Amino acid sequence: CCLLLLDQRSFEEVSGQIGGSLLDRNPENRGLNRLLLGHAEDVSPDRAGRILIPEVLRHYAGIGDAREVVVVGAGTWIELWAPDRWFRALDGASSSSLAEGRKVESVGG
Repeated sequence: CCLLLLDQRSFEEVSGQIGGSLLDRNPENRGLNRLLLGHAEDVSPDRAGRILIPEVLRHYAGIGDAREVVVVGAGTWIELWAPDRWFRALDGASSSSLAEGRKVESVGG
């Protein structure tokens, strides 16, 4: 897992899309709502342009007190990863992409 960094406008769009209804009984929807919206923090950069990630979020993402993180631009947001988790996710994505490529090749060929 990673941390997502969004600007205010993007966060409002995302929260509007996943916020759903208070009456939504789907456990997956409610879990996603809790995960993304319940742990959101508003942060502002200091004079040097740095942001302080709250400790609870650093712990959640496996970053802890590490001085190194992987920063990934992902469209309209930025992802912060602990290096070991990033490389595992990358390996998993590569394996999945290869498997999908083979599946498409067999269908098209």
